[in-house]
Order: sequence, then structure tokens, then C-alpha cells
Amino acid sequence: MRFIVVPYPYDRLDAESLGDIAAAAERLNFEAVGFSDHLLPPRGAAAVLGGESWWDPLMAASWIASRTTRLKVALSILLLPLYDPIRLAKQVTTLDVLSGGRVLCGVGSGWYQDEFDRLGRTFTRRFDDADEHLAVIRELWTSAEPSFSGSRISFSDVSFEPKPVRPAGVPLFIGGSGPRALARAARYGDCWYPMTGTPDELARGFATVKELAAGIGRDPGEIALGFSNYAVGLDPASQLIRAESGATVGSERTAAQVVDEIGAYADAGVDWMTVWFAWRTPQDLIEAMTAFTTDIARHFLQPALPTEEHPTWTP
Repeated sequence: MRFIVVPYPYDRLDAESLGDIAAAAERLNFEAVGFSDHLLPPRGAAAVLGGESWWDPLMAASWIASRTTRLKVALSILLLPLYDPIRLAKQVTTLDVLSGGRVLCGVGSGWYQDEFDRLGRTFTRRFDDADEHLAVIRELWTSAEPSFSGSRISFSDVSFEPKPVRPAGVPLFIGGSGPRALARAARYGDCWYPMTGTPDELARGFATVKELAAGIGRDPGEIALGFSNYAVGLDPASQLIRAESGATVGSERTAAQVVDEIGAYADAGVDWMTVWFAWRTPQDLIEAMTAFTTDIARHFLQPALPTEEHPTWTP
């Protein structure tokens, strides 16, 4: 299993401490540091999201990539309907090329309607927009002569260079648990990456993803299973956002209980897991990450993939 750490809430960090956390994550063999995404939530959103401070995920990931050599950066996850997909494809590609192929691109359709309303976006269109945006991004990443004709975006006779390091494009981690999200993961995903679900629920959902993939002529073995929302310890900020998004709120457990819980996810097929820690200071977080590696992750950790070249995807 590969572990991703999200250093949330972000208002507890500055540039130096974020660099320290990235260095610790690399040293402790975490696969990636991830950053979640909220562009313009309403005033007072801390009551729902657990905080008011949200960095731009691409900019924060760029900072991490510049301070490390092996550690991956995870965009975990981008609210895809709120982005211009052409510009996003270019930004993610640029980060991927300059980091030596160390980007994991997590995307979802979003769940917080108040944010869509404030940006003037139609919340009920988010599933259709997410599908079209993914189709645009995949076309730009993989086609030598990109062209596209969709309901809202069309282009032809264009050049899109450079391409991502991996010929199939930057690995796409597809969030969400509904029927449209499962179909999206089957068509475009390198990893299905839901935020909610018990091990049994994830196993059933993953079986559906693989069945859908086979139905459109895709090799189901190309798709990995992840879980983006495992909490270790009780942090009020992360608990708020977990509860609001429908995730199970964590509880205090022993290291042995956490090993058993993660083991159940591993048995269900989970190969990628994002871990949210309880912490107050950056040093608290580094100590929690160290304890996690020493007491828990060592039972599951896979060696990190090489970073000099990424010609293929290894789920």
C-alpha cells in the first residue's frame, strides 16, 4: 500500500514548515504529499470545511516538488468543474515535466453547492462538466494532433506540447462514489479514489468500476483502488470536513486497531490511502507521521517507485 499525507489545516503552516513536512514525508517513505481544493467558499465556511485557509493546490505542489527529489505531489482533489480544462491540462503537464513525472492528479465533481453558487457555476451541471473536462484533458495529453468537439468546448488544428512524462498522461485519481463517478473512473481513471466507504463498500464499488471498464473495452487491471479519507487521531478541523462530506468520523484507536483497520482496506484491494493526522504544530505532524511509519505503515508499505523515468503506470 502507498500512503499520501495531507497537511491540513493549511493555516498552521508556512513555507519553511511545509518544506520540513515534505522532507519528512520523503524520508519516511510516504508516497506523496497532497493538497485539497477550495477556490471561493462562502464566508464562515470553517463551520463546514474546518478552516478558512486554502492554498492553490498546484502552487503548493510546485513548492513541494522543488524541495524534494523522490516524493510525489498529489492534487487531492481538484474540483474539476470549476477549472478551465485546457489551462488545467497545461498547468498539470508543466508541473509533471518539471518534477520528473511526480504528479498524481486527483479530480472530482464537487459536493459543496454554496461554492459553485458564488462562482456562478451551475451545480446541477457538475457531472456533465466533469466528464467533458476529463475528455478534453485526456485528448490533450495523449493525442499527437488534438481535436475535440463537445457540448461546451471545441478545438482543432492545435498544438499541445510538451506532453506529460508518462505516454498515457498524468495518473488520474477519480473521486466520488456515485454512479457517474464510477463510470468516470472506469473510462478515465488510473485509480478510483473515493472519500467514503467501508472496506466492503469499496470492494463492491471497485468491482463495479472494473466491470464497467471491461464493458467499454478497457483492461480493468489498469485501474487501482484508493481511499482518500482515512483519519488517524482526532483533529477538530479534519473531523468537520469529514462529517460534512459524509465520511465516517474517526475515533481514538490503538496502533494495533489501526493496523487491523488498514489491513481490512488492503484486503478489499486498496493500494493507495490518504491519511489525515491530528496535529497542532508542524512538529506535531512530523512526529505523528514518524509514529505512523514506525508502528503502522511498516506492515503495508511498498517501496516508492523510481522517479527518474515513469514510462508506465504501476497501480
